[in-house]
Amino acid sequence: MKGRLPRTLMTTGGMGIGGAETHIFELSKELASRGMEVTVASGGGVYADELKEYGVKHVEIPFDSRSPADILSSYRKTDNLLSGDSFDLVHAHARIPAMICSRAARKHRLPFLTTAHLDFKVDPITRRLSRWGDETVAVSDDIKDYLVREYRLSPESITVTVNGVDLERYSSSLPADPSELIPPPPKGRRILSVSRLDRDRSHTAFLLTAIAPDIYPLYPDSDILIVGGGDDMVRIRTGAKAANELIGREYVKLLGPRTDIDRIISTADIFVGVSRAALEAMAAGKATVLSGDQGYMGVYTTDKLLAAMENNFCCRGREIASPNELKNELLRLLAMSDDELKKLGDMAKETVEKHYSVKKMADDYLSVYSHLLGQHL
Repeated sequence: MKGRLPRTLMTTGGMGIGGAETHIFELSKELASRGMEVTVASGGGVYADELKEYGVKHVEIPFDSRSPADILSSYRKTDNLLSGDSFDLVHAHARIPAMICSRAARKHRLPFLTTAHLDFKVDPITRRLSRWGDETVAVSDDIKDYLVREYRLSPESITVTVNGVDLERYSSSLPADPSELIPPPPKGRRILSVSRLDRDRSHTAFLLTAIAPDIYPLYPDSDILIVGGGDDMVRIRTGAKAANELIGREYVKLLGPRTDIDRIISTADIFVGVSRAALEAMAAGKATVLSGDQGYMGVYTTDKLLAAMENNFCCRGREIASPNELKNELLRLLAMSDDELKKLGDMAKETVEKHYSVKKMADDYLSVYSHLLGQHL
């Protein structure tokens, strides 16, 4: 491969809405823009087709299934994909594809890299089945500590990167979407939350449905948008329906899983959530309340930067928000002047510009790729 960039196979469970999925999407886009040949293999999802617009190939492999038949099928398809000198590097982003790809990469004598996005619960079975790469990338310092503690990985084999955000895409100067796919902004302020709405990630979305009837009487010209999909949608829909029936109109709006998050964020004034979604809202200059299933840190201000960076803006290790806690924080923000809210948004945007660019994330990965391949990229 002398004289060219490595041909890289990235693998993950699926390419639906989620922080890890967007991380892969942005990384693949950036590497492709630098001339690298990138192929993503996954079980599919809303981002799979969009990858093609940026010159990134997608191959459907059922890495999102735990059934023995699908695991065997995934191995055979991966083995076939790696045959014939098609790739120089294999990069897995989730537990099942890592288990499958570690074996396939070893068979084809290819360097193998893993990225750890979450601190999954560990038991004797998952510890035994988990596979880590020749080197591993962690998206935060506390994930690195988790890998060293739970899997006894060498600290020297782990590189910490960031969840890079496309600053141009999430510019606060984006025009409003002319279509009817996004509800027009209310006369007052819009509260937005974006998340995968699985049972272990839907706490904040459900809280918003619970406190909506208390917010509406004080700020009837506002509204709440919740974006995402997952296995807890029935509970979220039920909560939103109950809130809207009490209020007497559709105050809480559920948009489902979407890829036009940049456009949706551009219509909001206040964001509530964690991780990559929070960073994207911050990049757009929105006042951001950090609240998720692993903890609560309240409105982001620069004095919280180091603590937030340590846990990838996920609030790990903190107490989760109570309904009153989140309600009072949102009421405080809704009562602020435009200038006060803008100041919080500008502070958030400056943080992302300084610490969380896609360029930095891609540079970190290329450094690891260089080390694995024994050449400067």
